[in-house]
Amino acid sequence: MKPLFILQDDLFFRNFSYLKEKYCLSRKALSRLLGVSIYMVDDMEKNRCNYDLPLKVISRSSLIFGVEFDDLVSKDLTV
Repeated sequence: MKPLFILQDDLFFRNFSYLKEKYCLSRKALSRLLGVSIYMVDDMEKNRCNYDLPLKVISRSSLIFGVEFDDLVSKDLTV
């Protein structure tokens, strides 16, 4: 069973969408970097994920965007 990270709010998804746009990354590029489908990236970007995310997806996101894991899931990076 894959380790999951249960998100308590939509802060991660807002940060994900913001950082995706900030670094001009396409859904296709992010899906390759994260090892997930383009559809999952689209869902994450639009906060339509109605499932818990694998821990590796959030961890890889923090590495790709160059932010601390805790900041990505608990701080509003859009300000």
